[in-house]
Amino acid sequence: MDILIDGYNLLHQSPYLMKDRGKGWVHKARLRLLEFIATHQPLDPLAITVVFDASRGVEHSREEFRGIEVLFANDHNEADDLIEELIRKHSHPQSLTVVSSDHRIQTIANRRHANPIDSEIWIDRWSSRSNEDPKSFEGDVAGERRSMELTEEEKQRWLDEFGF
Repeated sequence: MDILIDGYNLLHQSPYLMKDRGKGWVHKARLRLLEFIATHQPLDPLAITVVFDASRGVEHSREEFRGIEVLFANDHNEADDLIEELIRKHSHPQSLTVVSSDHRIQTIANRRHANPIDSEIWIDRWSSRSNEDPKSFEGDVAGERRSMELTEEEKQRWLDEFGF
């Protein structure tokens, strides 16, 4: 199983985005988030890629942090464009978990039969997943995907709400 994370989307759902925004606060928040992800990695490490929008002071587009691939969307308008490209190019998207609350990213993941999960749900589950078998985590993600799908009644309510 691979995990592809919308970095700033997840950061905004985490406790690592500080209220005190002194010099270098974005870099510090990114590092705290990456440390959290690395620390809660299962015993059998997963292939994790975290994508951030390009930012001032980051001239490179790739780095590694404790086994996590970190990409900066320097050659793209935004991180979502790079995430979309990575989902489309993934050789086995059914094994890909995409962490983002962004509906555009979730739609693309669904189209490729990947497993999208909201950032807030993922960070709660990830924090309780340290030292567990990654296969058990994959099952929870698939279960979470099913529970996020709308029932026929909910679909009809939304269609009625918007006049379709």
